[in-house]
Amino acid sequence: MEKKVALQIQHDDQWERVLEISAESGFRYISMGFGSSKCFHGEDWAEETEKIRKKLDALGLRCVMTHAPYYDLRISADFVDDVMETALLRCVKATAMLGGKIMAIHPRGYYRDENPVPENGFYGNGKEIPEESYVYNMKNLRPLVEEAIRCGCRIGVENLPVFPGWAMTFCSHDPDIHKRLIDDLDPAGVCGVWDFGHAALTHGKASAAVLSTFGNRICGTHVHDNDYTGDHHWTPLTGTIDWTAEMAALGGNGYEGYLTMELVYEHLYKDDAALRAFVRTAYENCCRLEDMMRR
Repeated sequence: MEKKVALQIQHDDQWERVLEISAESGFRYISMGFGSSKCFHGEDWAEETEKIRKKLDALGLRCVMTHAPYYDLRISADFVDDVMETALLRCVKATAMLGGKIMAIHPRGYYRDENPVPENGFYGNGKEIPEESYVYNMKNLRPLVEEAIRCGCRIGVENLPVFPGWAMTFCSHDPDIHKRLIDDLDPAGVCGVWDFGHAALTHGKASAAVLSTFGNRICGTHVHDNDYTGDHHWTPLTGTIDWTAEMAALGGNGYEGYLTMELVYEHLYKDDAALRAFVRTAYENCCRLEDMMRR
């Protein structure tokens, strides 16, 4: 039985090379990460998307998800950048063009702790007002959800972390608000994406129990490991997250989607052998997680 495991490939100057290595390492599914919005700034964005699609086809790979560009988490949700919003809408279209079913996105917090309000909306240590975060995210996400419905994909609302040592919070770290955003937008165009590393930082050893409360809301994943001290994005089974418990919770929710790893690997670009070994280990470890989930 083919493993439903995927690797998120960052759209940078090495994306074609990493796709090739991923295919050689056993992957058949990938996610494209567009953390930077630069790909969608020019009018040639559709041509670049088509280039990615052709490369996937040539390698026998299938895109199952993308990661949308994102604002700095410290920019309050009531501040909107037109260039970024255009990029987000284009990313929805690109997701569909690539065959992806989910565009993962970071919800945004609403902050106030300074007077006057910063012109750029950037808060170095802003106090989140949770109900306002919900209101602004409903407003900001709705056009993307409507576009996703038109394109035949969904917006995947991701849980964000509580970073150790930070006073700031980021909206969807709160399971109740995360669920409300999923439930209150059009279900034809929205779902949940569960980030295991973020959940571990937020909920510690209780993260599997929190995941169990989400049921079938979760349709996509970001799989990575840490040691509860930082958002390291390590290969699964190399940190201290209890993957037996996490996979039992995900499987108990009836999850049938992909285990999509969101890892940091750019530091290996100058060492081809190390990069290849890293990708192969990532594939093997994620397959082990799927086996845990399917038991």
